[in-house]
Amino acid sequence: METLVMQVVLWALMIVLLFILRNACKRLAKVIHAQRAQPVQHPRAIAPAHTAPARFDRAEQVLEMIGHYQDCEIYRYAIIDGVPCRFDRVSPAAHLLRLDPNEHCLAPGLVYVRDPSLSRDTLFTA
Repeated sequence: METLVMQVVLWALMIVLLFILRNACKRLAKVIHAQRAQPVQHPRAIAPAHTAPARFDRAEQVLEMIGHYQDCEIYRYAIIDGVPCRFDRVSPAAHLLRLDPNEHCLAPGLVYVRDPSLSRDTLFTA
C-alpha cells in the first residue's frame, strides 16, 4: 500500500512539473516572438546620446611624425587651440567617440590629450 501512495504522489509531482515547464516554454516563445516582430535598426542609424560634435579640431602646429592612419600623418605633438597636446590614440569610430574635456580629436579620428608638462615655447624651439 505504501508503494502505491508513493507512486501516486510521484505521478502528481511529475504532472505539476510538466505543467510548470509548459507555461515557462509558452512565456519564452512569446518573448522570442515579440523580439522578432520588432524592426531591426542598423547600428549606425541609432545615434547615442554621448556622441561627439560633428566637427574635428584643427592643429595649429605639429611636430615629430610617428606614423600614418588612413592616409593621414600622425604626429607625436600638436598645438590645438593654443594648447600643447600629445598623441594618445586612434579612434576608428570617431563619430561615436566620447571625449574628455582635456582631449581633442583630429580628422580622421586621431585623439590628442592636453599635456600640461609641455610648453609651447620649449616644444618648438629645438
